[in-house]
Amino acid sequence: MFSACSREVVFEGKYLGWKCPKTCVHPGITRSDACVETKKFGCIYLKGTGNLDPILDSGKRFIFRGILKRKNNVPYVEVLEVRKLE
Repeated sequence: MFSACSREVVFEGKYLGWKCPKTCVHPGITRSDACVETKKFGCIYLKGTGNLDPILDSGKRFIFRGILKRKNNVPYVEVLEVRKLE
């Protein structure tokens, strides 16, 4: 899925908040992690929400910028910035 980690990534995705599908593997960072669904990566967990509300913003599309990392051999993105798609 990812060839390298600890690198900056920018991608568009549908914010799922806490409604993550069972196929989305949780890296076990915190219990409040949210996830996003993308065409490029599939479902991936986010550390930090970029001030998104996991309930009210769920289902909306955003552009995410963050650092791709790995824990327990599971990739996730540490969010640096979130922009709403116009």
